[in-house]
Amino acid sequence: MCYNTFGDENFYKTGDETQMKWTSIPTDEKETILNFDHFDNKLNLYTTNQATGNRIKKKIGEPSKITYIEGKVSSVEWTIPFQDREKLRKIFSINLFVSSYLSKSGESIEETEEEGEVIE
Repeated sequence: MCYNTFGDENFYKTGDETQMKWTSIPTDEKETILNFDHFDNKLNLYTTNQATGNRIKKKIGEPSKITYIEGKVSSVEWTIPFQDREKLRKIFSINLFVSSYLSKSGESIEETEEEGEVIE
């Protein structure tokens, strides 16, 4: 369930979210923020970058909140409880956040898997 937060109106947005048009945002104003809220035990993930938002949506599903400007998406936000380890594991990939930047710069990142300890 997504809400339009443009102006004072709140209404449900239905349909295929990938078909929505995004507001044109200058590159120097695009941002992706991960906020670890240890008091409420949740991760808030916010982005104004269309490519990043689409990749996150493919990995973990619909956003908790969509903000619109003049009927076009300007930002998306997900709220993920710390207990949802599956979603948290899916989003912690450097490629998820920087691949659009790297594709423009001509660089590439090779994903490497390292053995690591998962804290339960």
